[in-house]
Amino acid sequence: MESKLTNKNRLWFAFFSFLLAWSACAYMFIFSLMGDGQLFAREVNGRPTVLDYLLFYEDATLALHAKDQKTNIYDPQIQFEGLKKLMAPVVPEAEFYSHYPPPLFVFVIPFGLFPLNWSYTIWNLLGLALTLVGILPTVRKAYKEPFPIILAAAAIIGSFPTWLCFELGQSSFYLTAGLTLFFWLLRNEKYFWAGVSISGLMIKLQYLPFAGVVGLVLGRTKFVAGCVVGLLLAAGICVLTLGWENCIEYPNVLLHGETSNNNLFLIAPEQMQNIRGMLNLFVGDLAVVRTIAAALCLVALVVVAYLWTKPYRTLKQVTPNAFNIMLAVSLMLALLFSVHTHTQDYCLFIWACVLCYVSIPDTKSGDSKMLRGLILAFPIVSWIMFGLKPVTMNMLHIQSFALYLIAVLFFATKVLLLPAFRKAD
Repeated sequence: MESKLTNKNRLWFAFFSFLLAWSACAYMFIFSLMGDGQLFAREVNGRPTVLDYLLFYEDATLALHAKDQKTNIYDPQIQFEGLKKLMAPVVPEAEFYSHYPPPLFVFVIPFGLFPLNWSYTIWNLLGLALTLVGILPTVRKAYKEPFPIILAAAAIIGSFPTWLCFELGQSSFYLTAGLTLFFWLLRNEKYFWAGVSISGLMIKLQYLPFAGVVGLVLGRTKFVAGCVVGLLLAAGICVLTLGWENCIEYPNVLLHGETSNNNLFLIAPEQMQNIRGMLNLFVGDLAVVRTIAAALCLVALVVVAYLWTKPYRTLKQVTPNAFNIMLAVSLMLALLFSVHTHTQDYCLFIWACVLCYVSIPDTKSGDSKMLRGLILAFPIVSWIMFGLKPVTMNMLHIQSFALYLIAVLFFATKVLLLPAFRKAD
């Protein structure tokens, strides 16, 4: 028994050491590019490669002067002229356009006060820290010892979606952190404040409906009242900061966001790791594909709303992990059926995996082992899927991250949801 325990501990330590070493190399690569001046814009195989963070940095620059200089922050030409200066000497291949909502422009203003390298570093380190602060308490509650918490942190940091979010300078860290706060408030029945906090999720509108339906089901009138206060507060801050004209321009930007030539490169539907992305690989970004994706998103919203009614009440009677389980399933459904899901958004999937892992019953069933194995393998397998991307997408026409999510969702449903319902019956 002691020998087996020792071997098990050695395996855990080897797993941790590998994640630590790999993460160190991966993140050092990012900062080496920064040191060479090739991080934000460079040519790869004769074509320009540009990081998303340049959009946020330009958004901050525009927002800083939006009101006093009466700048139209959504003017494509004004945006592109600023971006070309940030990209120089790399010449852009296509126009870039920031279609983010006004609260995002306000949110990034402090980051525009720093030089680009410092701004990018602060943006990422702060976002990653907030993500860890949001996710790790779940591990701490389940495992009192420090090593599982450290191991979970290493797994989160070492996963490819986390690294990609860091490398691109994307906003998925802040989305994840915002959602952890939102659902913490719901878990603690602070429904009004959850409604207020939902305005902070407007930096990525595609996930707002999924959070909103859960808040509406659980919090009802208190949640709605909080939403009204939060949205009015956000609107007031945006108007005072950006000016009324910029705020009322956004609905028009959103309406044409999916079809605008300026947005075509940024949306990249063929890269999406969800149902829409898989449909796109087979038939292209046709209008019918967008319609089907939107319809499936609405169906998924109804399913998520239903899961938090009677199924959630039933689940609470048989397991103390009911909230974690239902939240994990909801996050995975949101990623799979959202109209806009890219690989960096799989930071939410990592969170869902943590929620699932701490909720797996202490059994030796084959399905439980499979679920544990899929979750533990993801930090490593995610890099393999990235390396095989040219094969999986161009030759096999599959979105590997989406398929991996489906596998975890299947076993999570089989291991965590169905047995609880059978026990309740």
